[in-house]
Amino acid sequence: MSETAKLNLRLPPDLKEEASAVAEMMGLSLNAFVVQAVRNWTGFQAEKLVKYHRTMKGSPDPAPAPPAAASRVAQVSKVGANQPCPCGSGQKYKRCHGKP
Repeated sequence: MSETAKLNLRLPPDLKEEASAVAEMMGLSLNAFVVQAVRNWTGFQAEKLVKYHRTMKGSPDPAPAPPAAASRVAQVSKVGANQPCPCGSGQKYKRCHGKP
């Protein structure tokens, strides 16, 4: 089934007459004309939305830059002397990796 067969809109009579006339001039069925009009409109709206968000951010780049490798350093919490060693040995930190 084509996409045009899936569309079922209730148009006001005057709009339907105008759309039928334009569709006939273009050599399209009314459904094909309406589908194309909706595609064009949604594409235009999406473009406007992207431009709006770019201006609000103040960034002309369409995609944000990936974070630098240096900023991906894992945050390690400070280990107390009497807590288990993070290496997984089962010993206290002061007796394993906490030796001076």
